[in-house]
Amino acid sequence: MKLVPISAGMPGGLLLGRGCAGAGLAALVLVGAVLLLPAFAQQLPPTAALRFRQAIEYLRAQQYPLAEQALNHLLREFPENADIHEALAIVLDLRGNVQEANSHFQHAVRLNPRSAQARLNLGANYFRLGKLAAAETEFLEALKLRPNDPTIRFNLGTLYLRQQKFQEALPHL
Repeated sequence: MKLVPISAGMPGGLLLGRGCAGAGLAALVLVGAVLLLPAFAQQLPPTAALRFRQAIEYLRAQQYPLAEQALNHLLREFPENADIHEALAIVLDLRGNVQEANSHFQHAVRLNPRSAQARLNLGANYFRLGKLAAAETEFLEALKLRPNDPTIRFNLGTLYLRQQKFQEALPHL
């Protein structure tokens, strides 16, 4: 997987910067579905927040083993932090541990059910697992929380195209 500018919109790449992912966020395009990286971890002491940002930098630099190690260490200290679960799930997903990533995405949604980003990421993971009905549920829940979000709409439209539901896909693409 290679880094590309967000304007390129190239599937399989890490999209950095602003655009469809929103201000200050980065997005990952994985098999047609877009994941959003947490920009920061909520409710962490300053030193832990700094370590979280370092883990995200490892992720952006594609140093996945270092990112996973840093996030696992943070998770041992802060097991109820949704952003850490979500970031670790993204790393696991990128490393091909899609099923293990799913449990962390689910945990992030349980901890923060009103997070459109967490629901979007869980839906993208379900998409990769081939669980299209579950992906649709999460994308629709994310859309309820952020009705005008183009990334959510893109994922939902892509899902509908995959299911050959062309009429449903059109309004979202």
